[in-house]
Amino acid sequence: MSKFNTNRILKASCFAVVAAMLAPTVAAEVTGNIDLTSDYRFRGVSQSAGKIALQGGIEYAADSGFFAGAWASTIDFDKGAPVEDHVNADLELDLYLGYAGSISETLDYDVTFYRYNYPGDDVSQDYNEISIGLEFSDIRLAYWYANDYGNSGDNLSYTEANYSYALSDDWSLDLHAGYNFGDAVEDYEYVDYSIGLSTEISGIEVSVAWLGSDIASEDIVSKNAWKSKDTLLLSASYSF
Repeated sequence: MSKFNTNRILKASCFAVVAAMLAPTVAAEVTGNIDLTSDYRFRGVSQSAGKIALQGGIEYAADSGFFAGAWASTIDFDKGAPVEDHVNADLELDLYLGYAGSISETLDYDVTFYRYNYPGDDVSQDYNEISIGLEFSDIRLAYWYANDYGNSGDNLSYTEANYSYALSDDWSLDLHAGYNFGDAVEDYEYVDYSIGLSTEISGIEVSVAWLGSDIASEDIVSKNAWKSKDTLLLSASYSF
């Protein structure tokens, strides 16, 4: 479930994928981002033990619709866990490639393959995932599937709906709901959700959001690794 010269790692990984998959393409755009968040939450569960996480990514997008990129985040799966359960990975490094296109003037789609990597972990948790997304106006729907989630041998599916509503020229209301299901969570399938506000200040996107889930109270982790207690999340992101 888990995800320092960081820029060098990201760029090297991303452009290796790009060189192999998209080298024949001429017209392209390279973009990137650096983020700071009060907690790295992945589908409602903390990947940073409830602590601040530094994140960043870089993406290559061709006019043809193909794209590839890399994204990384600091993580902590060990805080508060028994020593025998320690993972000893401090970084999540995700590589991805995909294709985006249009079905009509108002309906877009994308198909993406992801490889989640955790360099330095004692027991490999690396795994693959695919996603299919649809976008209509300010609404995005997506389905994700991993056949070997966290290298556990169990599959995991995730569906999500996202909506962003412009409250003004400067502020947006952001809504999200997702459903986790499959063998990996067969005993505790759950919904995660968030409601937040976002704006841009001096070129930096700032957001505040309330994150929650319907995880049963007896299964809620209130602190440390895998924290899943409802929380207020603060984030800042710079894109280039």
